[in-house]
Amino acid sequence: MRALALATIVASAAAAACPYGAVQGSRIVVADNNCAQTAAKTCIITSNCTKVDADAVILDKYNSFGEADGVGDMTNYPNTGFNLFQNSIKTVSNIDFSDLTYLWHIFQRQVVWKSDLFVCQIGTLGFNNLTCSDIKNCPISTFVVSAGTFGALDALQKWAGDATVVTGFRVTQDIATKADTCSANHGKIKQLWKGKTQYSITQC
Repeated sequence: MRALALATIVASAAAAACPYGAVQGSRIVVADNNCAQTAAKTCIITSNCTKVDADAVILDKYNSFGEADGVGDMTNYPNTGFNLFQNSIKTVSNIDFSDLTYLWHIFQRQVVWKSDLFVCQIGTLGFNNLTCSDIKNCPISTFVVSAGTFGALDALQKWAGDATVVTGFRVTQDIATKADTCSANHGKIKQLWKGKTQYSITQC
């Protein structure tokens, strides 16, 4: 497994210049106009918008991507699940996965946000249709989400532990989002899952 520093950028691929020049890596998962000449709506490109493994077949039903260095504009992403594995994400920000119902479904019947996915922060994510959120053992230091995402997350009940019915949330440690970080994002500190868990989860 390679440990890759992940920089995540959401930008318009319609711009004349490649919008992913700041991503330090060679495998960026996108579902934008860069994939227009491929069979699927999702493709993997470099930071200069050159397709990686141009002859490789990626089907629209695929929702798992390994060893990615970045996630770009996913506007045209056709699936309700998105799996990332074999990476070491530092920051995820400004992504709207409003049609997802689960994120990082690593094992069958287990919905997880792997502990190595969010080692620094979650920023301005959008999930409107989530049915489950597993952040067990995730060392998250900053949690910034949109108002709609907060509502979707806060509406979840604590997971009952039934492996055959994976709905709800699971958390195993406190998350304390810094007030100055929240202010910089023009937000307010809120308590997530208040009264539903023994842990204190503050997010912006």
